[in-house]
Amino acid sequence: MLVGLGIVFSKRSDGLDPQPDLDAAESVQGLDGTIGSPMHISFMERLFGNGRVLPIHVGVWGVIGLAAFMVCVFIILTSYMHEVGNNPIAFIREFWNLAVMPPAGKYGLSWNVPWYDGADYLVATLFLHIAVVAWAHGSTSGHARRG
Repeated sequence: MLVGLGIVFSKRSDGLDPQPDLDAAESVQGLDGTIGSPMHISFMERLFGNGRVLPIHVGVWGVIGLAAFMVCVFIILTSYMHEVGNNPIAFIREFWNLAVMPPAGKYGLSWNVPWYDGADYLVATLFLHIAVVAWAHGSTSGHARRG
């Protein structure tokens, strides 16, 4: 039995690497290999080390998703501040009662809506959709580095 374990765990002597480099062997030709493939982001590498935040790989799609989400949150919070008349005390007190509402039915399906009458809702949900789609594409593209 010990001889069997020694054979299984011994280093191969035939010159073949027991664990080939799959990243080097992967083909990046064609449309599938270029759109979602992670790019070298030197700022992210300097900030987080190899473009990672804890166990999450932050590639190009992650940066797009994070930026779109931050724009969405900024639009929502500025609309909240407008609802309370830019009063920070009222903002904290009424935070749980504030909402960004969709446009009224009189505007139909138009994007031609005044900002605080529903256009803020339309733009915030647009950026939220962009963030979710970018996050989903980045997490399922198969090009995320594991390690």
